[in-house]
Amino acid sequence: MKIKTLLLFVLFSNFLFSQEHLKAGSKARKIYISDWITNKPKDTILEGKNIVLLFWDPSNTSQFFGNKKVDYIKEINSLQEKMQRKDLCFISMTPADAVTYLKSYLKNNEFKTIAVIDKTKRTQRGFGNKDGSIFLPLVILIDKNGIMKWIGIPYSLDEKILNKFLDGSLNPYSQFDLYTPN
Repeated sequence: MKIKTLLLFVLFSNFLFSQEHLKAGSKARKIYISDWITNKPKDTILEGKNIVLLFWDPSNTSQFFGNKKVDYIKEINSLQEKMQRKDLCFISMTPADAVTYLKSYLKNNEFKTIAVIDKTKRTQRGFGNKDGSIFLPLVILIDKNGIMKWIGIPYSLDEKILNKFLDGSLNPYSQFDLYTPN
């Protein structure tokens, strides 16, 4: 029993601390985009904009949240529709090796956010680990000053959080930080 508990602790700790560069309240790393797959905006300059950055895998767009299966892309699409502002940019970044899944997903599903990839993995290394791996799905809210204000899973993001983010009243928060108060 002790060995199982220790193993679970090690695995859980590795998961929690695997995102080496994520700290709510700190400066966000640069977002590199090699390919704009769909919904490319006329203005592709991201500096000075509030950004909802979603790292996702198109081969798995549903996750269990409690005992309910949630399609987080539908949730993000809904938020995009409700929160249309010129200073807000929803970007969904897919791993470069998942482009085939992405194109298949886009043929069969409605997708409202900007879909991009970074073939160099510089973005994934900047927000994840040095090898380019990153926890999926993951959402990071980056304010117009380039500060990461909220880090979490997509189905935890809602209108209330986004409104606080946009009006500047959202305190930095990460769902992965054991020491962040609720």
